[in-house]
Amino acid sequence: MNLPESKGDSYLDIIFLQKTPAKWADVGFEVARGQFKVGSANVNYIDVKETDDIELIKDNNLLYIQGNDFNVVFDTFSGSIIGYEYNDTEILIDGPMANFWRAPTDTDVKVAAKKWQEIGLDKLQNRVKECTFEHENKKVTITIDFVHSPYILKPLFETQAIYVIFGDGSINYSLEVI
Repeated sequence: MNLPESKGDSYLDIIFLQKTPAKWADVGFEVARGQFKVGSANVNYIDVKETDDIELIKDNNLLYIQGNDFNVVFDTFSGSIIGYEYNDTEILIDGPMANFWRAPTDTDVKVAAKKWQEIGLDKLQNRVKECTFEHENKKVTITIDFVHSPYILKPLFETQAIYVIFGDGSINYSLEVI
């Protein structure tokens, strides 16, 4: 994500809007909102031309991405990083995984929370639908399409996660509901 130059802190506002009409909301209805601090005036930008070449090795469902100072292990079956070493120090043993559950409000508790939990909406399963990867000299891009559903129902929605691993060991991660 390229952030504009700033003299102070930078924030990411995420707003979820209703895409299709529903009985309870029109198109464009704001379903949820969040704000996250993503940086400060000291943001460093990555120039891919200045990073080192990296190597990609595929072994069954595992991808090994190796650079001069780092090693990343990615599991295509789970759609997640399962190891990341930088300068011979393990800094990550599990990558990000989407979690869409929210704590019930007072109204939810009275009306629907018990039913939500009975059908498993509090424990959505993340399943990899497809995982593809592309290796260029100075970066590896891994794209994962997930389906999300309770264990007893058909899939409710899909997301796409994209990891871009650069030759300096930095990783860009994005997740989009599709």
